Amino acid sequence: MLAGVPHHYTADGLPVLSEALAHLTCTTVDVHTAGDHDIVVGEVVDLGAPEPGREPLIFFDGSLGPLRTGANRFHHAAPDAPATARQAS
Repeated sequence: MLAGVPHHYTADGLPVLSEALAHLTCTTVDVHTAGDHDIVVGEVVDLGAPEPGREPLIFFDGSLGPLRTGANRFHHAAPDAPATARQAS
């Protein structure tokens, strides 16, 4: 299947393309049918980090950004203050 394509295997025996900037290993949590598609919900159980100087872009929470580790990976800017309710006149 990957003959002639540079690749290696994860500890779980899954193939990873050698030129990939990063990879995620997931377990399937649920599958939802949506028309002629299946939406697969997965839980990340392993992450292959990129080589130094090669940063992938990750789409998360509506925007693209660098892959981060540690406590700040889920840091979000404070949400805007809620709009004040209109007063009846």
